Amino acid sequence: MNISYVLISCEVGAEKSILAELKSLESVKEVSGLFGGYDIIVKLEAMSEEEIKDIVVSKIRNLKKIRTIVVLTVKETP
Repeated sequence: MNISYVLISCEVGAEKSILAELKSLESVKEVSGLFGGYDIIVKLEAMSEEEIKDIVVSKIRNLKKIRTIVVLTVKETP
């Protein structure tokens, strides 16, 4: 299983709608709002890194009112 965390910065006031859309995606295992440099953190789990890349590119980046995305890929889990 491959795990990545996605940090999202979005337009002011768009957090609730983006959180709701992210929760509906199958590979999203956790999603939370943040205070600080980013507005949302998402935990993705997929069978391959390629599948995670496809989710980020085709689904998350296409959501309206997202400004920036940072993807952090977990290399090893205990």
